[in-house]
Amino acid sequence: MSFLPYDPFTQLADIRKDFDRFFNEFPTAFQSAAQVGLRLYELDDEVVATCHLPGIRKKEDVEVDIANNMLTIRAKVNHSTPSDGEVHRKENHVSQFQQSVSLPGTISTEDVYAVFQGGVLEVRMPKLGGHERKAIDIKFHD
Repeated sequence: MSFLPYDPFTQLADIRKDFDRFFNEFPTAFQSAAQVGLRLYELDDEVVATCHLPGIRKKEDVEVDIANNMLTIRAKVNHSTPSDGEVHRKENHVSQFQQSVSLPGTISTEDVYAVFQGGVLEVRMPKLGGHERKAIDIKFHD
């Protein structure tokens, strides 16, 4: 038994807490489906990105671009049901993915190449030679 007077706003506050909890947990339930395993690492002369893209079957379904020192990977997967036998209902579902990552250092966009094999996209980006040390000849005038 409560000795406090009835306050309907207390119940509204409880409902708001329930909504907040639901919507804070909501994205994590679907996050794994939307995110893919992107790995970015730096070697002596290049930066390498690998990305797991299961379900990709055509070159046209993947785009890779580099702009403003950002690597962006876009992919589209068309999930269609097989049409073997008598089809009673057929649903197609398209999943799209985009992820951008900032690149460490400056890279040469001229020699970037990408390979897709076994559901894994690998992008190799050569570094520009700006980190090398070079002695500068000084022209000295008396």
